[in-house]
Amino acid sequence: MWGISEENYPISNNNSIANNNGNYTGSGYDPIVYTIDKTVTVNEKRYKYRETENGMNIVLRKSDTDVCFHIRILPENTVTKKKMAILQSFHQYPSCSVDDTATGRDLFDAVIQILKERKDILYMELQDESHKDLPNGKSIPLADMYFVCTGKTWYGSIVPLTPIGKITNKILRKIIHKVNTNTWLTVSRGLLEYYSTVSIPVDISDIDITKSGSAMQVFQRIKEAKTDFFADYAYGISICSGFSSLTGSGWRYTF
Repeated sequence: MWGISEENYPISNNNSIANNNGNYTGSGYDPIVYTIDKTVTVNEKRYKYRETENGMNIVLRKSDTDVCFHIRILPENTVTKKKMAILQSFHQYPSCSVDDTATGRDLFDAVIQILKERKDILYMELQDESHKDLPNGKSIPLADMYFVCTGKTWYGSIVPLTPIGKITNKILRKIIHKVNTNTWLTVSRGLLEYYSTVSIPVDISDIDITKSGSAMQVFQRIKEAKTDFFADYAYGISICSGFSSLTGSGWRYTF
């Protein structure tokens, strides 16, 4: 069982472009020096963050080694006269906000608000590596869990996102339709082909598992129960639901 409410337990998204302290990896880059202190308030939650003097890097640290988020700003496009932001890393710690009750959703809202206030950002891109680390050491891929429960990724459940990379809008519409209409009978049979046994941690006797959309009903009920199910059967859940895992997929938010 999850010992802490879903929204308050650490949510992470670490891209390989930057290491944990927000410095670029690879040759040719010096450690980043942040000199400007700023504060943003979102949903009545305050976040104190820092920027580099040229405004090309934005970071919020929990400590010297733990980063709540790191945003990298790319140079201005000569045509649009706007810049692009990349969410290098994202991790919800209880102390990311000055206010202890802040959630991962609040933190992501803060990222969006910071970039909106700049006025010079056209869009932000991210690679979805979001996951939830459980107290027992297991990890849940949030993109897949949210997708089979809602038809949206975790990030996409907060703000509207456009897919980039291998996933096109056409493919996205197709798999959204798939997860919205899957029957639990079909999905569960698929899971049994991947795993010798599948333990359903909730009572689903009142759900017609042959009905269109019943798979989403079952997944939503399992999610609400806060069990290890989505960690134990992570790979099979997406495949048996008709799509490849969305972990590592690229997304864009346009301001």
